[in-house]
Amino acid sequence: MSVLKQMQDMLTPLGIYNLNEDSLVTYELTVYATELEKLHDKLRIMLRESFISTAEEYGIETFEKLFDRFRPDLPIKERKDRLRLYMTLDNNNFTVDDIRHQLRLVGISDNFVEIFEDEQIDFPDLVALTDIVKTAEQLNIIEDILPSNLHIDVGFREFDWDEFDSLDFNFGTIDRMGLRFDLFENQ
Repeated sequence: MSVLKQMQDMLTPLGIYNLNEDSLVTYELTVYATELEKLHDKLRIMLRESFISTAEEYGIETFEKLFDRFRPDLPIKERKDRLRLYMTLDNNNFTVDDIRHQLRLVGISDNFVEIFEDEQIDFPDLVALTDIVKTAEQLNIIEDILPSNLHIDVGFREFDWDEFDSLDFNFGTIDRMGLRFDLFENQ
């Protein structure tokens, strides 16, 4: 129902306004209705963008900036999934079971080995060198989940430099993916 129709329906029972199609009151209500429709559209968009599950545009960016995780390069669904994960994290979510649960939520293998003396976590199933971009994205997600004092070790043990060189990666490629070259060098 249009705003104009709603206003006319509310004023009709009063019986004091001439609400004929060509009346001055109807013209005035039409002007109000035009602007109220614009406000209604803006409020509808604001309401939609206020929730992660319904956001489509600036709402997602706003939430990402809130968590300092702005990723416009990712599809909307993946951005929403990540934001939902970040919303579930608090200071009490760093037990081993919590970390495993969070990894499963984002589709990453929860198979890891804790190396207590080095404050390190080893992810033996994570790496597929042939899909290094996906591995880099997973590493970025893992870094978001894990406590910052833990070192992440990703094993490239079954690869050698010849195989790596055949993929035509260079320092710039590795750097853009947020990786460190020592992940390859020190294995």
